Amino acid sequence: MNQPSLFLSHGAPDVLLSNDSVLPFFAQLGEAQPTPAAIVIISAHWIAEPIEVSVINEYQTIYDFSGFSNELYDLKYPAKGDIRLAHQIIELLSRKGISSEENTTRGLDHGAWIPLRAVYPKAEIPVVAVSLPHTLEACAELGEALQELRQQNVLIIGSGGSVHNLSAINRSNHTDEWALSFSNWLSGVVAIGDISLLIDSTKYPAEFTLAHPSVEHLAPLFVSLAAGGGRAGKLIYDGYMYGNIGMACYQFD
Repeated sequence: MNQPSLFLSHGAPDVLLSNDSVLPFFAQLGEAQPTPAAIVIISAHWIAEPIEVSVINEYQTIYDFSGFSNELYDLKYPAKGDIRLAHQIIELLSRKGISSEENTTRGLDHGAWIPLRAVYPKAEIPVVAVSLPHTLEACAELGEALQELRQQNVLIIGSGGSVHNLSAINRSNHTDEWALSFSNWLSGVVAIGDISLLIDSTKYPAEFTLAHPSVEHLAPLFVSLAAGGGRAGKLIYDGYMYGNIGMACYQFD
């Protein structure tokens, strides 16, 4: 069975305690997708090079944030790992000339466990976390290397944010025009499926620097799009949290 690759915007950590409309979308997504044999997740909050691959039996839940209610720190996601798949990923990367190494201690950061908990709350599906490399070109190469796993019933998830500028959040939930404009441009690029349009930063709209003062939350999209084999993606959810945190999600079949 083939699985898609997904790009999920994970939002602020307290999304799980909110009534945001992304939560019923995530729940529906988990129910609608054929159950994968395993999940490979690439989070905006884990950047390491050489690329690190989690070779682990069971993950701890990392609370890599502060300032939220105690209820959030009580949530856990005790996902199991998949050591066989992790070793396969290391081999796939090696075949592509991509250096990687095992990580046997790191838990799941909130960019990984929060969307996983929202989509697959029972934590019954084995997970392999893979770090992001430092450049967007390398992120695309990582996605290309992971692509064949989809034919083995492995779901690939890039977790980041379609718009991520924490200095622009607001409690009034007002979304600025620059955020809307960038999101529309990004969805248009995804609909074409040509990753070269993303790699060429000269083609980015002027709103890019506001939408992504740093690129780590956009980088997982490069992995997901490349893992989709260059085919056109589709927007499966759109919305905003705290005004300007983009929550767009994309699927590549």
